[in-house]
Amino acid sequence: MLTMENSDLLRTAYALRDKGEYKKALDIFVGIADQQENPLERAGMLLNIVNTLPNSGQLELAKTQLESVRSLLSSSLARDSDHPYPRYHRYLTILADLEDARICEAEGKFNDAINKIDRLRTDYKVDLLKTQFQGLYWAIERERGFALAHIGSTEAALRILEQVDRADPHDRFTLYYLASCYSYAERYAEARAKIEESIALGLPPDWAGRAHFRLGAACYQLQDYKQAKVELEAAVKTAAPQFIRHEEIWRWLQYTCISLGLKDEAEHYAKLARPS
Repeated sequence: MLTMENSDLLRTAYALRDKGEYKKALDIFVGIADQQENPLERAGMLLNIVNTLPNSGQLELAKTQLESVRSLLSSSLARDSDHPYPRYHRYLTILADLEDARICEAEGKFNDAINKIDRLRTDYKVDLLKTQFQGLYWAIERERGFALAHIGSTEAALRILEQVDRADPHDRFTLYYLASCYSYAERYAEARAKIEESIALGLPPDWAGRAHFRLGAACYQLQDYKQAKVELEAAVKTAAPQFIRHEEIWRWLQYTCISLGLKDEAEHYAKLARPS
């Protein structure tokens, strides 16, 4: 079991990961994992590493660590009888399959991710109905909603994410994807409310620019051009260059400035919108 010191370190690592400080979080996870002699404890800690690595772009290392988790779980020493948490081996097995699907999402293989999640939901249907697995059940449903949103299955994603939001509210990523789906469905007031809550809860830096764009686009559609300009300008300060290009944020800013009667700024953004 974790020592009191390691439990405190683990909470620190989770907080760092939540803030997008992935390297610092990984250093702590690795340090704690190296101290674990119990195979289940070590597997659980390695899954924290697997979950964090894709956020820092280390997909191949995530796959390698996931293989290590599966090897530990298949070991004859990995027994629930050696752990106080009921059915912990089963819990980690399901979580490993979920992380496998998340890696597919990080690679942009969203249909593969959905297929993996659907198999997981079928194979472990009985387990996921148990009380001790409820958090994991909603994590799986949430991930399925995210993947469906990515492939453009907006209505299907909305059905899942609205249910997840009711059962497990105030998850900033659920709110982000709900806002995206509401925008695609032209439900802009709902999109604005959800993305504002997502931003208020605090998103990692690599998500903040995307969220400000979603909010700016919703405000534009609601004809709140002044706030749209504020959010879109915040987006270009924090979003990755490829996201700015993909979403044509400069063009959004051009049209927003036109709507505000800001001719000079509109021309400035029009120049930035032109391919170099």
